[in-house]
Amino acid sequence: MIFKSHLSKKIVLVTFDEELNNKGLHLKYLNWLNDKEIIKSIAAPSLLKKKELDFVYNSFKRFTSEDSIGFFIKHNDNQEYIGTCKIDKIDYENGFGWDGIMIGEKRHHGQGLSIEVYRALLDYAFNNLKLNLVFGGCSDFNIAMKKTFKKIGYIQYQIKKNADCIDKKYYDHIFYRINQEQFKQTNDH
Repeated sequence: MIFKSHLSKKIVLVTFDEELNNKGLHLKYLNWLNDKEIIKSIAAPSLLKKKELDFVYNSFKRFTSEDSIGFFIKHNDNQEYIGTCKIDKIDYENGFGWDGIMIGEKRHHGQGLSIEVYRALLDYAFNNLKLNLVFGGCSDFNIAMKKTFKKIGYIQYQIKKNADCIDKKYYDHIFYRINQEQFKQTNDH
């Protein structure tokens, strides 16, 4: 499935299941996952180890399961895949899930695309999945992500002190949440 949000002009979201057989994209995704400069800002210890194609196949399996939906981010200008995003650990009964984003193509960093991606991802989460609440988080190290959360309308609700080890230095992990109404107030144009 391809999801085009009216809130994002620069990107579209393409589900992982749409690209199950795209071997070139599998390799591109693996390269992003093995690039320490890209991964360190995510601050997930499991991502810091070198990954092989089986990690990619397991990601495809996970992000096409019942409680998770993963997307590749496609840039409208050149139709190039530039990263991934997801709604994970979806609890349909209670109406919430956890977000995630990775802009894998470094030449697209610093262009405000994370805001575009989050608007599209949350549009999908609230209007297609009918969730009421989405959680997210980032390391205090990741200043760009903190700015993105604020711009989109997320509310900070918890800090875990010294929870993220990046380059042998400890940083706090900051948790955020946004509900459907907060998202509409901040992003519905």
